[in-house]
Amino acid sequence: SGRCASQFAGKLCQRKGTWRKEIPAEGRGKIIWHGGAGEGICGEERSMVILMDVLRIGILGIVGVMLALQFKANKPEYGIYIGFAVSLLIFSFVVSGLSSIFESMGIMEKYIGSDGTYFSVLLKVIGITYICEFCSGICRDAGYGSVSGQIEIFGKLSVLAAGMPILLAIIQSIQEIAG
Repeated sequence: SGRCASQFAGKLCQRKGTWRKEIPAEGRGKIIWHGGAGEGICGEERSMVILMDVLRIGILGIVGVMLALQFKANKPEYGIYIGFAVSLLIFSFVVSGLSSIFESMGIMEKYIGSDGTYFSVLLKVIGITYICEFCSGICRDAGYGSVSGQIEIFGKLSVLAAGMPILLAIIQSIQEIAG
């Protein structure tokens, strides 16, 4: 369509493609997301789509847990398998939504003007925490609490190690200011 469905200036459209500023006849500029999937989804519409995705994932999780509980009474291993399958399905939904986050972070990076170091560290930390939490939860559900705890500790130490370059840059900046 080329135009955002919303008539409010400054609304951001969430589409795969490129950001472009459009100035319609009334002279108020809009930043529009052009091209690719999601054509025509803007502002409030996009937040409604996100809300529906969250609701869908929540219902999938509840149905998966209820199904796993039914199987757990007779065959406990089936309950674990169903829980693992539902977790992987939800994980695949999360991974499919990452592209829009990466695109938005790329745009923010252009505005900030950095070399991408801070955003790459942020992405690493988010990935580490999500993967460790996912694996830890599966181990805890399977009854291996000690393994779950060790995964969580490793994740915390990994986040600390990944954030160390930022901490060192802050200390260096303080030393330069202090003289």
